[in-house]
Amino acid sequence: MYKNFVNEYEGFVKKFNLTLKNYVNMSDFPSLYKPIQYILSSEGKRLRPFLFYLSSKVYNVPNDKIFQLALSVEMLHCFSLVHDDIMDEDDLRRGKETIHKKWDLSTAMLVGDAIFALVYKNINELNNTKKVLDAFSKETINLCEGQSLDKIFESKNSISIDDYLNMIELKTGSLLSLSCKLGGILGDITEDEINKLGNFGNFIGKAFQIQDDILEIYSDSLIMGKSLGSDIIFSKKTFLTCLANELNSKKWNLLNNQIYDKDLNNYTLPKLREFFDKHGIKTIAENKIKDFLDQGLSCIDFLPKDKQLFFSNYIKMILERKN
Repeated sequence: MYKNFVNEYEGFVKKFNLTLKNYVNMSDFPSLYKPIQYILSSEGKRLRPFLFYLSSKVYNVPNDKIFQLALSVEMLHCFSLVHDDIMDEDDLRRGKETIHKKWDLSTAMLVGDAIFALVYKNINELNNTKKVLDAFSKETINLCEGQSLDKIFESKNSISIDDYLNMIELKTGSLLSLSCKLGGILGDITEDEINKLGNFGNFIGKAFQIQDDILEIYSDSLIMGKSLGSDIIFSKKTFLTCLANELNSKKWNLLNNQIYDKDLNNYTLPKLREFFDKHGIKTIAENKIKDFLDQGLSCIDFLPKDKQLFFSNYIKMILERKN
């Protein structure tokens, strides 16, 4: 059963990538549309549009509507990545140079703005646009609020776990929540059920981000397809660092002084792994991921068992990811 699900996911990604690649016409303004196609055609996992596909499948939404709106979901994600890479000064994304690195900062800003406009242009071609637009607008604002908190937290010596979880619910959970809710909106279900789908997405988003925090330390750039260690360099808060500070602030501050301005790959990352392993921080983070995923599944217990299986398989796929 799960193998069939993975095959369905791979088939979706293949078809979706082709649709996305052909979405932009580069005949006009190649200086703008070439970098747009560059980011849109990058080999992403397409987890957000696929989650929207699953939530739409629950309510038998026609495929043509699914793929059109799935484009907007992924483009909104790409818009956020372009701007995120600018703010974090990252050089790699999905195994390729980031837009501002390959072109320049001004081009990257224009590309992000243009992709954002394309998101709403695409939505306006659908029926029942008011609810869809409201959902996109709300979650885009949540995304920006989360990103704002992320930047504010860089200047703080420490933040609480609760502050961190609130930030990632906004920054990461917003698009996954949107992906879930859109299927319910197109399926014309009750507001209560739409919100339950959205809550599922929020829990998945928090689990996903904590998993990213672990991979940022324990993976490598070849597998991740992006620069590692930017969170450390820019003093970004992660679940691991917040937990380390709460459990043993004295030893954590001492370690931070030791790794300051040291070689990232040969000194800093090994020292961090050693600290997190010794104090059980990685294990606590992994258990928190499972807790959030379980809470997410409890949000959709109103669905028939066969429909719940779509989402439990999705969770299993997330747990197996390496990047």
